[in-house]
Amino acid sequence: MSDSFLNDYLLTRQRVDQLERIESGSGAGGTYLTLRRTTTQSITTAGTVVDWEDSVHNAGFTWSAGTSITIPSAGYYVLDMAFSFNSAAVVNADLLVGGTATGRFNNFYGSGAINRIGAMRYFSASDSVEIELTTAAGRTLQVVAYGSANESPFLHIVRIA
Repeated sequence: MSDSFLNDYLLTRQRVDQLERIESGSGAGGTYLTLRRTTTQSITTAGTVVDWEDSVHNAGFTWSAGTSITIPSAGYYVLDMAFSFNSAAVVNADLLVGGTATGRFNNFYGSGAINRIGAMRYFSASDSVEIELTTAAGRTLQVVAYGSANESPFLHIVRIA
C-alpha cells in the first residue's frame, strides 16, 4: 500500500467521523415536544397555568398529562405557543420554572383573540416548566385543530444547543 492511498483513506475516515458527530450531535436538534389541549380551558384574571392533555410529537421528553413539563437535558430551548380565546382579551403569558415566574413571553398580539408567544432560554436538566396565562377579563382557551386557521392551543419546545 502506498502512503498516499493510506493517507487518503485516513482523511476520508476522519471526514466520515466528523459528519457522524454533526449528524447525531448530543441531542441538540433531536429533542422536541409538541403538546395540545383536547378540551377548552377557562383562563382567569388571577392567572391560570395551562393544563396540557396530549402529546402530538415527542422525541427525548418523558411527559405525562398535566401543567408541568420536565426538561430532559441542560441546554438552550425555544418555546412557541399558539392559542386563541373565545373573544379578544388583553393577555399576559408568564414562563414559570420550578413554580417561579421567570419573565414574560414575547407576545405579538397581546390584546386579540388569536395569540402566539415565544421565548428562548437556557434550562437545566429536570427543570419544571409551566405556562401561565392571565387575562384582563375571563376567557376560554379554544381548541382548534393543528394546521387549521387559529390553531389552539399548541406548545412547541425544541432544544437548539
